[in-house]
Amino acid sequence: MVTKPIEPSYHSINQFFVVDDAPAFISFLVTVFDGIEARDRDVRADGTVDHADVAIGDSHVMISDPAAGQDARPSVSYAYVRDVDAVFTAAMNAGAELPVEPADRAWGDRVGGFTDPFKNRWWIATPKQWR
Repeated sequence: MVTKPIEPSYHSINQFFVVDDAPAFISFLVTVFDGIEARDRDVRADGTVDHADVAIGDSHVMISDPAAGQDARPSVSYAYVRDVDAVFTAAMNAGAELPVEPADRAWGDRVGGFTDPFKNRWWIATPKQWR
């Protein structure tokens, strides 16, 4: 029997964030990236998030709080967005730090960067000519 191994809107490689305070991180993704919480959260007996899923653009990211005895794991992401300047402003308004102001880059993207309140580093970009 042939089955489709990947659900629609997932890709071969998908981002999984392990952060302290997953509910707050989910709110950050919804606010800054117009994300949509895509599934019911799986919550552990202690009230922490075991698994959540947020749709952003044509992708999904998965989120959890650290399991007992583990630590959060900051990551670095490069995300294409429709309007890098608007997303950058939303991120700063939502508590992001260490900004790199959006600027046009030689390879054809307008790129900015920030560190979110959960210590993840984001590079956000809009192609000068949206595909």
